[in-house]
Amino acid sequence: MNRTDLMRQLGNRFEELNAREQKLVKFLFATVVLTLVWLIAVEPALQTSLRGGQMLADKQVLTARVLALSKEIVSIKNQGVSATVEQGQPREQLESRLALMQWLEKSRITEKSEGQFSVEVSGLPAADALEWLDATERTSGLTLSSVTLNKVSTGTVDMVAVWGQRLKP
Repeated sequence: MNRTDLMRQLGNRFEELNAREQKLVKFLFATVVLTLVWLIAVEPALQTSLRGGQMLADKQVLTARVLALSKEIVSIKNQGVSATVEQGQPREQLESRLALMQWLEKSRITEKSEGQFSVEVSGLPAADALEWLDATERTSGLTLSSVTLNKVSTGTVDMVAVWGQRLKP
């Protein structure tokens, strides 16, 4: 039985129904079609629209926080606020800064000469390594003499940093 025969047979059966039954079949058919349209097209589009609105609101809140933080950074920078210099021996200060980043176990500190220390750490996220160098120089009172970053993989580096004499107050 092909599609044409099936449609002809359904049409004949529909014609045999009385007017009241035909109205009921038409109503049920329209209900099924509208339900399918709702489930397939309207409801998913509505859900996507609602989720998109929430995502936009979340991004706007995040953007506002980033802008507030950037303004705070600028105001602190303009006020000339200086970082507190840690007290203690240079080796202890470097160990303390490495411990803060949980790098102490995978690092090696060697004294190159009087007051100069080499810090070697492998497999660091590049951004974290740069942040650590900056924060250590600002807070330790040590001067970064040289740094070598060797790319291990995308976003990962091996670092060798040489720290010099304490800054004079």
